[in-house]
Amino acid sequence: MKIGKTLKRIYSTPLIFLRVFRKSKIDNFFGGLIVGSIFSLLVNVMTIQVQEMVQRQRVLEAIENEIFHNVVKSNLVMEEYNRSKEDEELLPNYFYTFTPYSSELMSQSPEMLQYTAQIDPDIQIKINTYYRSVLRSTNDMLEKLSQLAKDELSECYFKYEDLSEKEIEKCTILNSWFLNAEVRQAKVINDRSLSVLSYFHPTLDRLNNPVLRTLMGTESIKALSSR
Repeated sequence: MKIGKTLKRIYSTPLIFLRVFRKSKIDNFFGGLIVGSIFSLLVNVMTIQVQEMVQRQRVLEAIENEIFHNVVKSNLVMEEYNRSKEDEELLPNYFYTFTPYSSELMSQSPEMLQYTAQIDPDIQIKINTYYRSVLRSTNDMLEKLSQLAKDELSECYFKYEDLSEKEIEKCTILNSWFLNAEVRQAKVINDRSLSVLSYFHPTLDRLNNPVLRTLMGTESIKALSSR
């Protein structure tokens, strides 16, 4: 991050004005007004720059947190499937849903594109590919799986006790196939999310930067601050 260079540029600007002012011949009264106006302007510029820097950091960390949330969710999907498989609890459940992975920042935060455009181009590509391709295609697939499961397993939900042994076996196999398909999508999300996070780590950047630590504190998700 170029935080140090940005602050150096901001704080060096007043010195330039003062040097120019010293070398000029201006009436003290009007000179004082000019200096006061310039100082006030510079303070406002510095304040805006600092606010922009903090806001940019917050947006980048929000993106990181959303990606990490998808890692957690995909892990839970895989763990739950493995547990159900071990316990042989793969019977169809009407209330089971294939919940999509979070991609809210792409649609709800116009600042996301603004601030990601300021980071390393290679990381930009990884983030944009993750949101525009990986998440979209995975969520579309999960939506189709959810609808297909309801259609194909409709006879398995409420008439289970009336089904023959062969029909029960068919329901279990079908349900297992749908759950397997969900796990495959979870594996994709898990791998791609971790891949992005291995390059993109704004939380660590903040914790390693004394200026950002002072402005924003040291609170963080442990998994994101100990990588």
